Parts: sequence; C-alpha cells; structure tokens
Amino acid sequence: MRKLHALVALALLGASSAAMSQSLPLDTGFNNSNFTYYTVNGSPENYWIKVASSGTLTPTPGFNIPAHPAWQTLPGSIGGNQTKWVGPTATGTSPSGQTTFAIFRKCFCLMPGYKQAQMNFKIRGDDGIGVWLNSAGNNIVQYQGGSFGGPAINGPATAPQFQTGRNCIYVLVVDTGSVVTGFNLAGTVSAFGLMPMAAAGTGASFKPCTCEGPAAASEQATIKALVKIANGIVANGGAVPVKDEGPRSR
Repeated sequence: MRKLHALVALALLGASSAAMSQSLPLDTGFNNSNFTYYTVNGSPENYWIKVASSGTLTPTPGFNIPAHPAWQTLPGSIGGNQTKWVGPTATGTSPSGQTTFAIFRKCFCLMPGYKQAQMNFKIRGDDGIGVWLNSAGNNIVQYQGGSFGGPAINGPATAPQFQTGRNCIYVLVVDTGSVVTGFNLAGTVSAFGLMPMAAAGTGASFKPCTCEGPAAASEQATIKALVKIANGIVANGGAVPVKDEGPRSR
C-alpha cells in the first residue's frame, strides 16, 4: 500500500513537476523501497552505495552494521532512534590495520522546474568524515573528526548547489583507529518537484521511472576526484594535508 501511495504521488509529479512539495529521507539504514528501516545487522544497504574504497573503484552496497558501544545513534528523520550505522564491511570492523577510506553515495532526482530545494541532516562518522554534493568542488561538510561519541555534525545551513536531474550526496569516511568504521546520517531533502524515491543499487537506478543526470564519465570524474582527496588524507595519517603555498615575503 505504501508503494502504491508513492507511485500515485509520482504520477502527479509527472503531470506537473512543481505541483506539490515532496520530502525524502536520506537516513542511513532506511529502506526507501518499503518506507521502513533495515533491522538485520550485516544486511546490504541498497541506497547508500559504497562507490570507492582503499584499493578499489568497484561500487557495492554498503552494509548496515551493529553500533559500537562508543557510538551514539542519530534519531531517524521520520522519528525515533531508528537509523543504522553504515560501513564498508558487514561486521563494522576495520578492513585492515592501516588508515583506509570508503566513499558512499545516495542519489535523488529533481525534475525540471523544481523549486525551493532544501537539505537538512546531521551526521557522525568513525573516525573522520566529509560530505560533498554532486561534485568534488561542492564540499558541504568540511572533512573533520567524525564526532561519533559527541554532538552530531550539522549539515549546511545554506542551500547547496542542487541541479536538475540526478543529485548525489557523497560521504567520505576515513578510518584511522583500525578497530571499527562507519557513519550514521539522519536527514531529509525536500523540494517542489522532487521525485519521491531515491536511486537504488550500484547503478543509481530510479526504476520504474527515469531521471536524467550527468553522463557516466562525469560521475566517474567526480568519484576519482574524491578518491584523490581521500588518498591525500590517508597518506597524511587521517588529516587534511597542508597546502604548500610557496615562499612568503617578509
């Protein structure tokens, strides 16, 4: 029945892309196909996709992982402490004894003529996190310690650079502690003209509907640019490298 309601809303949006306001959960561990949260630890996360990690550019689903005792969990954007932590391994344990990274992506669609797009979220990560929207040049949460045991990190107070068609949020998680790693996000995106479904799977499909977006080559360029940023942080032991600005005059 919930799927039917979503498809009816989508049909109305097809008739007029800016006819009604829609809101879409961005929460980690939220199964957008049936409007519930995943409940099984280690189950694949089909909406937050791991698009890259140390040593590989092969996209795979992230995993809903058990929360470590040191981690706090954010309240779900549809109410309650229901969000899951998502990580690159099914158990949440670090992939290795070295500093590593993983980049996760979730996509939504803004149809032609969209208006008043807004995004609100809170995020935690172990050990460090950064967030981008659509490109490596649009850094909406500067890379920093993930605050997994303290106050959550707020998303941007000003509107990010949205675009007509496919929009993708990218979260970089860097693991320096070599124990457990993952991230936890609760929030929403809303707009007049927002498609009421998130992209599923490694191919970011909006089936049975379609959503025009940047060419595959453009998306790969964004991911590769984020990987370059991630590799620089990893090489610097989990901290952002200091740029060499050259000699300074006295």
